[in-house]
Amino acid sequence: MKKPSHVLANRSFLYLWIGESISELGGAIGALCNSLWLYELTGSKSVMGTLWLTYFIPSLLVQLFIGPMIDRVSRKHVMLSSQVIRSMVFFSPVILMFSGHMEVWSLFVIQAILGILQPLYVPAASALLPTIAAENQLTQMNAWMDGTVRTMSFLAPTIGGIVAAYLGTSSTYIVVGMLFLLSAISLFYLKEPMLKQQEQKIPWLKQVLVGYRYFFKQKQLIWLGFFTSLVQFSVGVTMVINVPYVLEELKGTSFTYGVFIGGFPLGYVVGSFLVGKWESKGVRRYIMLSGLLMGGISFLLLGFVEFIPLAILCEFLGGVCFPFFNVHQTTFYQKTIPTQLMGQIFSVRLFLIRVTMPLGVLFAGQVVEISGIRLLYMIIGSLIIIPALFALTLPFFSFLNEEKKEFSNM
Repeated sequence: MKKPSHVLANRSFLYLWIGESISELGGAIGALCNSLWLYELTGSKSVMGTLWLTYFIPSLLVQLFIGPMIDRVSRKHVMLSSQVIRSMVFFSPVILMFSGHMEVWSLFVIQAILGILQPLYVPAASALLPTIAAENQLTQMNAWMDGTVRTMSFLAPTIGGIVAAYLGTSSTYIVVGMLFLLSAISLFYLKEPMLKQQEQKIPWLKQVLVGYRYFFKQKQLIWLGFFTSLVQFSVGVTMVINVPYVLEELKGTSFTYGVFIGGFPLGYVVGSFLVGKWESKGVRRYIMLSGLLMGGISFLLLGFVEFIPLAILCEFLGGVCFPFFNVHQTTFYQKTIPTQLMGQIFSVRLFLIRVTMPLGVLFAGQVVEISGIRLLYMIIGSLIIIPALFALTLPFFSFLNEEKKEFSNM
């Protein structure tokens, strides 16, 4: 039997992977740059939260209805346009600085534009991938993409800090703008297959409703969305309690906190590349749900750990486990959703992710003083473990082993 070629032998995937890698690096450094510059301008800690909201609220609003556009036009062109506009957005502060017109409001406008572009770029990339991938390599390609994103999120703060320290904020903005241009150049060279156009264009609002109805009519998608929401809710909780957990409960330092935070993305990179090596035919259900279960156990154990090295190990192992659920879940969407609805459904999925994480932040902020940090880790661990155990034992979830091209009627 002929050995399948490496995923990077697919030139279109190679260009997509390079473009996505550079984009993630640029985006993370850009976010760091905006935060540093805002603090230099205002010296206010409270205004930093407002900057985050300025990004999040427009992004969430656009996410609600943008899906049909991703399914109506070239996904490659959507991604290209997003990267070019992002590049111009990051060049604009440099012009404003040199002209003496840089004001605090300028940064909020920049954040709002970046927030609007994100729900265009991310679903378009997810919907484009299955159109350029060989079916037997789709899981590996998703693993490469997911692992690279985590790698960049892990490396970018350090790289961005070094660049900003040596070059200054204005030069760092130029670097970020150039990174997005390089990403656009790489994406330009990928070849997107011509997709069949619908004979009759459905009105925009109706197509939005069709996408949401399709998602919430399919029990399979609802359950996967439920599991994803539980994980994102738990991540939101940890955003509130990680710092006091390391500094107060474990008596750590800012250095050990940095190592603790780095444990999860480092483990995630390892897990992402292990996923592609693991044969999943016929047992994908058990691989996915076992990864989810073990990830939940890693959260639960943090409620009992007394030593920092063990806490870091829990974070690392949690990072290794979660990709076995996340990567296969993305592949499941790509193999089962009708092509003409792919962008819309990925938009719905991303909307659920974006909504549930802030809910976790809000929940933790309200109850942490009452419940204590350790109990919160136990709660979020149990929220993931219990449904994962049910899903592993109930025959209904055997649908995760199926690879139908699409589900039943919309």
